[in-house]
Amino acid sequence: MDPVVGDRRLLRFLRGKQLNVDEATKQYVDFLKWRKANNLDNIRSEILYGGKNTPLLFPGGKKILELAPQIIISAKALDRKGQPLAMESYDFSPHKLFQEVKLEEYILFLTYSLEYRALVMEQMSHEAEQKYLSTVPSELRTTGYGVILLDFTIRDLKGNLIDIDLWSNFLSISHYQAWDWVTLARTVKS
Repeated sequence: MDPVVGDRRLLRFLRGKQLNVDEATKQYVDFLKWRKANNLDNIRSEILYGGKNTPLLFPGGKKILELAPQIIISAKALDRKGQPLAMESYDFSPHKLFQEVKLEEYILFLTYSLEYRALVMEQMSHEAEQKYLSTVPSELRTTGYGVILLDFTIRDLKGNLIDIDLWSNFLSISHYQAWDWVTLARTVKS
């Protein structure tokens, strides 16, 4: 499972900001502040280890899902691109919902739902990464370069494929192999 702080998560922020390290860093710092302010690490722990491993068991989950039916996320229900589905029904009465559920309870339920979605997507990403790794020649998997670096460096910034053998040889004789990936991204970008 990908931790909150990990290569896959950091790479998502970097890709989300089109490799702009400064913008990705700012957004990531804001993300960590938001997690802390909203107690997300404890929520994650409750989902993973505290028995709240289904939306029905989230605080207020059963009542909220009865009043506002939705699919929080399903790794088994996928769209045409293989992405997991999350669906909210708008065929419910917000007035009735908020007569029976306080706004704070609903926001807490939604916060649990967001973290649950992140966990499911992280698990799916991990499984896809493992499937991808099984297609990578073993000599590339054992060189010490993580899949993030391998995946990140096999295309140039215009999307053109780079010869993996040429790139592997370059990395093995250069000082780049000792750099962290953010420094490498800054270098490649400039």
